[in-house]
Amino acid sequence: MLIYWTNPNRKTIYRGNADGSAAERLFEGLTIGAPTGLALHEDTLYWTDSKGNAIYKGNADGSGTPTILFSGTPGLNKPLGLFLKDNALYWTNEGNDSIYKGNMDGSGAPVKILSGNPEVTQPLNLILDDSAQAEEPKEARPDKEVK
Repeated sequence: MLIYWTNPNRKTIYRGNADGSAAERLFEGLTIGAPTGLALHEDTLYWTDSKGNAIYKGNADGSGTPTILFSGTPGLNKPLGLFLKDNALYWTNEGNDSIYKGNMDGSGAPVKILSGNPEVTQPLNLILDDSAQAEEPKEARPDKEVK
């Protein structure tokens, strides 16, 4: 089993064995600003660049040159968290308090799926629970104490 991680300050993406051995640099000295969120699909690694406002993909073994999937669009404003599901990428934008969705192949424009909600401020990470049913919005209950 392998584990992947980023070091935004070094502009580097690493991987190693889950027992801590054989750590190696996959993408080093990237021309991007700060690799942050990571997601893996088969043999492809996807990541957000929170300073360069972009989403990239590259080979999970570190070979080849990374490809920019999304860059310079309103859907990228300090992207951080990243999640993959059904050929779609979902990411958080800390810079404009939003969550977006885009195609894994980079085609089409990203779509805003959540924004303008006072509960969505500086979102960092996200995960999708496809086993849960959508819920109706709940009204605030000022008479209820949160414990």
